[in-house]
Amino acid sequence: MVWDHTSLVGCYAKRCPLLRNVEHGKNAWFLACLYSPRGNIAILPPYTRNCGRLILCHDGQQRSQDRRLCLPQERDFLCEDHNMPRECRDYERQGMCHDRKRRYYVNRICLKTCKKCTIPCSDKSVHCSYFTANVTMCISYKKDASMFCRKSCDLCHDI
Repeated sequence: MVWDHTSLVGCYAKRCPLLRNVEHGKNAWFLACLYSPRGNIAILPPYTRNCGRLILCHDGQQRSQDRRLCLPQERDFLCEDHNMPRECRDYERQGMCHDRKRRYYVNRICLKTCKKCTIPCSDKSVHCSYFTANVTMCISYKKDASMFCRKSCDLCHDI
């Protein structure tokens, strides 16, 4: 299961022919996935419930041709480093964000550190009204608000 706002997923599967001391330990499969943006945020539900015929997509998302699915959003709104933050800081210190030979690669994995974010000023969740109804939530959950409720929490200037 991934969250309704997830747009990047990477998984790995490994088959173990025999696990010892485990019931049903033959041909066991292990599956691990990483996804972005991260989920399990305290005040936001992990899914969007919609039983109607009209599919409600997040701001910036397009509907599929049959209008039954929301297509993934562009990566631009994910203003984060898609690698180890320490490595991105090292790349920046070494001038790799602007180096002709390396900048294409570095700027794709170190968006935030290399200041290459182009985040539209919009809300990414239908639940941003929870934030605007209680102003302190924008402050208390600033990290989550800056990812999902930039417009409602007036965080468009923060990158």
